[in-house]
Amino acid sequence: MPFAGTQVTRSLESAVSTGLIRTVYSIVVQNTDTEILLLTCACLYMHLQLLSRLVSHTILSNILSRCMILVLGVVALHLTREIQFSSVDGTGDVPTASTAARLISLTSMLLFVSVLLSGFTMQYNFVNVFLYIFADAIQSLMQSDGSGMLTLSVAFVTCSVASTASQVLSQVLPGLEVLMQAVTTANVNLVLDLVQDNCPAPLAHISMLLVLMHVLEVCKVVRSDLADTQGYAEYKISALLFGYILSFHIDVQMLAMLVGCGLFVLRNLSVSPVLDQLLYLLCINASIYLTNLAIGSVHGLLAILTMLCLIISFETVKILFE
Repeated sequence: MPFAGTQVTRSLESAVSTGLIRTVYSIVVQNTDTEILLLTCACLYMHLQLLSRLVSHTILSNILSRCMILVLGVVALHLTREIQFSSVDGTGDVPTASTAARLISLTSMLLFVSVLLSGFTMQYNFVNVFLYIFADAIQSLMQSDGSGMLTLSVAFVTCSVASTASQVLSQVLPGLEVLMQAVTTANVNLVLDLVQDNCPAPLAHISMLLVLMHVLEVCKVVRSDLADTQGYAEYKISALLFGYILSFHIDVQMLAMLVGCGLFVLRNLSVSPVLDQLLYLLCINASIYLTNLAIGSVHGLLAILTMLCLIISFETVKILFE
C-alpha cells in the first residue's frame, strides 16, 4: 500500500508542527519583547478561533487549525527559552539546584498543558507538540557520555514499565500519563547520543540510525503506546539525515526538484513504513529549509506571508496522502 493510503499519522503531524514552530519563532522573536509577543499571540489565537467557527471548507479549516497550533507552539517555545533551561545559555556549569528548578518548571508546564487539554479534541495534538519541545529542551541534560550498556538498560527498563505506570498515573488524574511519555521520549536523545558517540563515520552513523528506526517500529507493534516515542525519534533522525544531505552542498533548484520527486514517490510507491515516514519528513525538512532561504531575503510581513504560503502548500499537498 502506498504511503498515501496510510495517511499522515499523528506522530508525523507533531514532527511537522514542531519544525514549523521553530521556523515561525525564528521570524517573530527578532527584536520583539516578551510582553508584546505573548499579547500578539493571544489576540491572534482568539481571532483564529473565531475564524475557524465560520469556516467549513476542509483546506481552510486545516490551515486555521495549523496556524492555531503554531501560535500556541511559539508561546510554549518562548516560555521554555525564557526559563533558559540548557547550559548553553552560560559559559560555566549550571548549579544543580538551578537545573532542578528549571526541570521542575518545565515539567510543570508540560503537566499543565496535558491536564488542561485532557479529553479535549484537537485536530492537531498540541500536547504531543509540547512533548517534543520538552524533550528538545532537556536534551543537553541527558548526554550518554559513552555509557553504552547503562544507557540501553535505562531505555529498556523505562519502556518496559511505561505502559503500567501510564495507566496508574491516568487513574490518579487524566493527563498525568504524559510524564511517562516524556521520560520515554527523552530516552530517544540518550540513545541517539550513544549511536553518534560510537559511530563517528557518516555511513556507519546513517546505517545505525536506520536500524534504530526499524527497532522502534518493531517495538511500536509490540507496544502501541510507544508510537509517540517513535514519532519523536523520526523527527530527530530525519533532522540528522537532512544535515548529512546539506553537507553535500546541493544546489537549491536541485533540492527543490528532489522534494517534488520524493513526494511523487510517496504518492505512488511504498518501500517500507519506516523509510516512507523518513522520506516524508526529509521532504518536509527540505521544504522548511527552502522557505528559510526565501525568508532570509525578505523581512517583516513578507516573511510571515512566505511562511503562510508554506503552510498552505503543506495542507494542500497533505490532501494527496488522505
